[in-house]
Amino acid sequence: MPPAAGLPTKGKVAIYIFDPKLAHYITFIQPRHAEAGRQVPAGTIEAGQTPPQAAARELQEETGRGGGMSLFHFADSIYDMRQYKPEIHLRSWFFGVATPEEFPWEPWTHIERQSVEADIVAEFSWTRTSHRDELVAGHGDLLPVALHLAQAWGLGQS
Repeated sequence: MPPAAGLPTKGKVAIYIFDPKLAHYITFIQPRHAEAGRQVPAGTIEAGQTPPQAAARELQEETGRGGGMSLFHFADSIYDMRQYKPEIHLRSWFFGVATPEEFPWEPWTHIERQSVEADIVAEFSWTRTSHRDELVAGHGDLLPVALHLAQAWGLGQS
């Protein structure tokens, strides 16, 4: 691809939520938009928000859960979205470890209400941490880093 000069840039957050054993993480698909592929919770940093504020808001908006859980900012990256749309994402990456009360084991559907666009229907489930290649738009790129940090920091249970 040619250089990305002149493309609009957008501040984004992406979030890995691990189970307590660090063997799985939360992913979702949008059944109305199969072309969107499998993703992790992510979204736009709104004007006046810090990346941690945006991550907490996006997690709650997209999943309907996780309000108040601890999220750890561990990396920033640049992702060229031209394969999907003409823009560059400046991503701030976060991870957290969920309790069963915050995120149950059973799959769930959440509808993210939109004020202008159509509501977003998302089907969430747990995906094995060994399966990162099925994620779209670079969502799996930093999964090994987040997993390594969660293990090194002793955040998982054996």
